[in-house]
Amino acid sequence: MSELEVNLAGLRLRNPLMNASGVLGNSASLLRRVASAGAGAVVSKSMTIEPEQGHDNPTYVKLRCGALNAMGLPNPGYESMVRELSGLGDLHVPIIASIAPADEREAETMSGAVGAVAQAIELNLSCPHATKLGYEVGADLELAKRILERAKVSTSKPVFVKLSAVRDNCLSLAQELGSADGFVVANTIRAMAIDVSAQRPVLSVKFGGLSGYPLHPIVVGLLYELHEVTDKPLVGTGGVESWDDAVELMLAGARAVQIGSALADDMRLFEEIKAGMVEYLKKHGLTASELVGLAHRA
Repeated sequence: MSELEVNLAGLRLRNPLMNASGVLGNSASLLRRVASAGAGAVVSKSMTIEPEQGHDNPTYVKLRCGALNAMGLPNPGYESMVRELSGLGDLHVPIIASIAPADEREAETMSGAVGAVAQAIELNLSCPHATKLGYEVGADLELAKRILERAKVSTSKPVFVKLSAVRDNCLSLAQELGSADGFVVANTIRAMAIDVSAQRPVLSVKFGGLSGYPLHPIVVGLLYELHEVTDKPLVGTGGVESWDDAVELMLAGARAVQIGSALADDMRLFEEIKAGMVEYLKKHGLTASELVGLAHRA
């Protein structure tokens, strides 16, 4: 067992790094590239019950501090995505399939289907820019409970719930969704940019999700709080650009780390982060598993 190996709700990962859903996850070929680049697991783009076209442009804007996107979860639908993922049976790392159901019936249908081709499921209840999906679903606690229950009924694979970066919603769901196998913390946070020349919002749907490094300290804080109220494994994601960003999330309580915005620029980041983490772990005489939650020591 290497110093980077971790156990994530029964999934043995060679290292704790993976791509974030929505980044390099919409095709089998891209997921193969992510695995070859050094990820310990790969995560698909969030899929819906029917094909989604997403929002009209403009859907993305680069900011001085990160970026805003309002894609609206465009995808070809779960049936097409399942066929795509079925071609990855020989992949040497676990596949985590992300689904975004609108209700419990959709959750049961999609979980059963993707559970046949993936080793785990990520239940997206937190996208801030999808209509009647994502955060709009996760904000309804009783609906979220029903969705998780039906997802769990239809598959034996671990089901991780992707939570919002909105603190109260995040903590509430983590404490109430007791049957989840773990939590992914956190999705992008709702935000807006206004074009001062045009004097109107930049994005076609006005609001989008803020990603990149500005999200990082928010996620660190959420992970720290969640680690103290749940013993379920946590996956941290938000603004990871270097090995010390990944280590910080794990010190706060994450058992694994997803990389989003920075990965889109250069997949060599996996190997760079792994190398930095190995050096750090050797320096401190630790393994990655021993790193989890270490910042909570009295």
